[in-house]
Amino acid sequence: MSTIALVAGGLVVWKLFSLWSSWQRNIAEAKKTGLPYVLSPDYFFETRCEWFDKWGDTTVIVSPQSLDVFTQNAEVIRQVSKRAEHFPKMKSMYDVLLQFGNNVVALEGPLWRVHRKATSASFNEKNTAFAFHESVHQARGMVRQWERRRGPITTLEEDAKRYALNVIGYVGFGIRLLWPGETMPERIEEWMEKFTSLEPRQGHTMSFVDSMSVMMENLIMLMAIPKWVFPLLPFRATREAFRAFRESMKYMNELLDERIRQIGDGSLPDKGMDVMGQLAKTSFGREGAKKEDAGSASGLSRSDILGNAVVMLIAGHETTAGTLHLMLILLAMNPSSQRRLQADVDRLVGAQDPGDWDYERLVGPMMASMLAACIHETLRVVSPASGLPKTVTEAGPQRITRDGASHELPAGCGVLLVSISAHVSPRYWPTERSRRHPGRADDLLDYVPERWFRGTLAGERERARAERREDEEEEKEDYGGWRGRDTNEHLFRPERGSYIPFADGPRACLGRRVAQVELVAALAVIFREYSVELAVDDCMGEGEGEGGGMTDKDKEMEEALEGMSRGARRALYGMARERAERVLQSLRFILAVRLPEGKFVPMRLVRRGEEKFVSWIDGDDE
Repeated sequence: MSTIALVAGGLVVWKLFSLWSSWQRNIAEAKKTGLPYVLSPDYFFETRCEWFDKWGDTTVIVSPQSLDVFTQNAEVIRQVSKRAEHFPKMKSMYDVLLQFGNNVVALEGPLWRVHRKATSASFNEKNTAFAFHESVHQARGMVRQWERRRGPITTLEEDAKRYALNVIGYVGFGIRLLWPGETMPERIEEWMEKFTSLEPRQGHTMSFVDSMSVMMENLIMLMAIPKWVFPLLPFRATREAFRAFRESMKYMNELLDERIRQIGDGSLPDKGMDVMGQLAKTSFGREGAKKEDAGSASGLSRSDILGNAVVMLIAGHETTAGTLHLMLILLAMNPSSQRRLQADVDRLVGAQDPGDWDYERLVGPMMASMLAACIHETLRVVSPASGLPKTVTEAGPQRITRDGASHELPAGCGVLLVSISAHVSPRYWPTERSRRHPGRADDLLDYVPERWFRGTLAGERERARAERREDEEEEKEDYGGWRGRDTNEHLFRPERGSYIPFADGPRACLGRRVAQVELVAALAVIFREYSVELAVDDCMGEGEGEGGGMTDKDKEMEEALEGMSRGARRALYGMARERAERVLQSLRFILAVRLPEGKFVPMRLVRRGEEKFVSWIDGDDE
């Protein structure tokens, strides 16, 4: 017994000594960088600026296991983003995506360049116009769903996900997906029915849209658990998730087969956006039907095409859906901003039917209006990701410049670009004293879309000229995709590196332009005829109305509101706002920013002119 205890004690001592030795080595490496460093027994993360205010905007975190640089400094973020070969993505964080096939998100080096060139070809302005019109169509479908319910909307997150999924069905696969209750067009090709139908067809147990929806909802489970384990698990949730995954991949393989057949007989549609079809065309050409397994020397293999299709579905679905969901809540919480948004929608489209909107005429003015400001402010306040994980190449240490000083980062060192802190740093953003949070010297934690129309910061013009020269230098190497800046020249342009919702540099999001017009289209469709209000039913002690028409409780609530003074209504809406703020405090970063399961903010869709609150309440006075 004493021998066992002695051996166990020796192992503990050896482990502690190993940890101590590793820690000392990492401390020595941290000192060499010349940056402030913090000793941590584990890898940790704290949000926003408070932590950086204490330790510095670029700090080394030292633990026995690793050495990691955390930064909210725009200059450092810009350098790391620009030098993609010196600071590749953190491999351990992205390798999980390779289980779907090689793809443009997870790969590095020469293979990434091949995938980037192939996939970026579809993301041009012509195809973005097609995506805009499809977004308008799908947004109208979403509004029709809300019109039928009449009572409080408690499924806003699910509806935003369905909207994003339906748009991706068109962008990624060239298929128009339906909302519940919609019927297929009378003239539709037989092969297309299988993918468009809301019911399973031809050997499937789920519809195409349902299989993708369930797969997206269970994505973390599907990526974390090996596929061979799923059939062994007795749980209903895991069985349903795995069934959705198999059905989705079966549909995608069948769709790719169809695209290859169309390429072979020359019937591939040449109008509209279809990333999978374009990848198949590039890889297989007119002889694709005979070369299904190979792909061309300059194109992608079948596995590569499917891998890229899945990751584009993941990237586009989570980010866009989360942003739309939270933006509508934030606009309901800020009535004055909602009214300014509606004024710009009226100015830009008037009474024109959304089906007649001209993308070329509208896209520029929309991107310079309150529509874009609301999108940018949502992405600033609730960034799609808390940070972007990078690493220093194993090829050797790399130097960065920070506020005039040079620092050498050791090979293999982790680098986290902390977007949610850079997005609220007073160093980079025009601020005023917070009207929401008394005692705060700035309003950077508040939702204020109007800040995008505020004056320039000191020294911004000189910085802008330097950034233009930098942009011109970068354009010498074309990585494909949207080449413009994320923000319109008529809006406030934050220092490059301080606003990175779509990342920056060569690894910036390929679909960011599509995501922007998708969100702009949704806002324009919704707020052209409607307002969104926080539901006050619970605050009045009433239950939630059921869908399908106005219930007795809805009518009672209407009558009660009519009898209230403005002061009483303001107080009531203030209660709803406080409840919404408490719910939003529970936001979590899971693939993208989202509320925990079971949490939601009830909303009401109200025809303009029939509002009970947002048409007159000033959000700053609630």
